[in-house]
Amino acid sequence: VTAHPDLLIVLRDSGNGCALRSGSHALGQALLNRNSRMGSTAYVNYNCIEDLAGVLGVEPAGLLGHVMAHELAHLLGLPHADRGLMRAQWDDTELALASQGLLNFSTEQSEHMRRGIAVLTNQ
Repeated sequence: VTAHPDLLIVLRDSGNGCALRSGSHALGQALLNRNSRMGSTAYVNYNCIEDLAGVLGVEPAGLLGHVMAHELAHLLGLPHADRGLMRAQWDDTELALASQGLLNFSTEQSEHMRRGIAVLTNQ
C-alpha cells in the first residue's frame, strides 16, 4: 500500500468580497509549497461562481467543475498558462468555453498532471 497525501478542495463562501469585474474573477486559490510548487489544499469561492454563472446565464455546476479542475491542476504542480483552462484570469473567451464545457487542458498540461499524480503516489 502506497501512502499519499489527500488533495482537498474546499468550497467556501467568500462573503461580500466577490466583485465581478470584467477580465478578473477571484474564483479559487491553491495553497502551494514554494519549493515543489505542489500542494494539498485549494479553495473555491462558490458564491462568486454562482454570481458569475448568473451573469453569464448558465448553470453554476459546469463553471464549478472547471474552476475545481484548474485548482486541482495547481495542486499537482501545473502553473498558469497564456490561454485556456490554466490561464490566470479567464476573460470572456474562457468563460464562454467553460459555460459550454469546452475549456480543456492541453496535451502537455495533461501529461504534467500525470507526472504530478505519479509524484504524489510514488509511482
